[in-house]
Amino acid sequence: MKISTILLVVAAMLSPATASAVEAVASHPLTAEIEKSVTELGYPKDVAQDLVRLVHDWKCMVWQHMLSQAQQTYQEKLYSPADVARVEEEVIRGLAQTIARKISLDTETGSKYFYLSKVVNDQKAQCLGCSQLVYILGNSVGLRVTAIGVLELASGPLPAGNSHAACCVELADGKVMMVDVAQNIMSKSFVFLETYRAAGNYWELKQKDNPLRVPRRIQIWNKSGLCGAVYNNLGNAYREAGDHTQAIFCFTKAIALNPKDALAYSNRGTTYNRLGQLANALSDYAKAVELDPKFALAYCNRGTAYNRLGQLANALSDYTKAIELDPKCALAYCNRGTAYNRLGQLANALSDYTKAIEFDPKCALAFYTRGILHAQMGKTDEAEKDLQKAVELDPSFREPVKKASDHFQLGL
Repeated sequence: MKISTILLVVAAMLSPATASAVEAVASHPLTAEIEKSVTELGYPKDVAQDLVRLVHDWKCMVWQHMLSQAQQTYQEKLYSPADVARVEEEVIRGLAQTIARKISLDTETGSKYFYLSKVVNDQKAQCLGCSQLVYILGNSVGLRVTAIGVLELASGPLPAGNSHAACCVELADGKVMMVDVAQNIMSKSFVFLETYRAAGNYWELKQKDNPLRVPRRIQIWNKSGLCGAVYNNLGNAYREAGDHTQAIFCFTKAIALNPKDALAYSNRGTTYNRLGQLANALSDYAKAVELDPKFALAYCNRGTAYNRLGQLANALSDYTKAIELDPKCALAYCNRGTAYNRLGQLANALSDYTKAIEFDPKCALAFYTRGILHAQMGKTDEAEKDLQKAVELDPSFREPVKKASDHFQLGL
């Protein structure tokens, strides 16, 4: 049976003459599948019910019937695995396009639209929110969807401190597709082990060229790994809100769910760092780089802990390693500049601060630290320009700049 024929059959079955869309979904076995998928990720049942109501006018029942019909036709030996895979591709494309059309993409740093209740209520999502929708709805209609953590995008490295999520769909012919609604990427089908090679806890592209436009470096998550990613984001939200106790609880939960999650260790380490618990911070950063030796930000953050302890040689070593791994990491340059400044190596410090600004012209910290260095060097005009720029970019620097201006007798 062709895909077009299946669609006609299902369209007739779901016509307005039979029942309203809401009533059809409420009484359909698909509802139980969606609720099961949602609650298995740790959400309460009311969130699942809200999601069912949100998607009542989507084509979930159509997609489920298409897949069921394709499998039945295969059992009757009228379809090959490749025929079934074509139906699966049709369904996943339809699902991804519907999510992109119905859910507004939120790209704000520190976005709260990763938690499913917020995604459903506000119909907005960032990458983790979109990936949960693909995972829940895809598996509910009969696809085989796995969530993945993306460490390097198809286009290159993620910005320092950012995380990303997408999905992988296993097809009946043994191939897979990558689905990234947030990046508007839907790959062609490919053989996974011909494209990726195992690298420790991760998978990396075998070739430098990337005609498929798939992520260059990933970690495959099971259900617990996806739950862990949600807790990781919750930890970040609590930390930014100043609730470090809850942040540590969430990061610890994320680690328990996915013990190979280097990001959760690094994030918990940063929370310990902010609390001044430097021994705990160093322990977590060490675990992060053990799990992911290419994790530039973990080296950078560990360097900061060493810097606070006065272990400047260790700090410089970690900052330099971070820059080696991510040559455009503005934070690593900025922090290494501060270590050089403490060592009295002012030319090196100035060079690093300038590099940080080159790679991130909106880095207020780099302008502030370079402004302080210029003031130390007696370069009043340059100091005033940099400090003014720091305040312009981030008003929270206003008080530190005022104190610096008074100390160095600047005209600010």
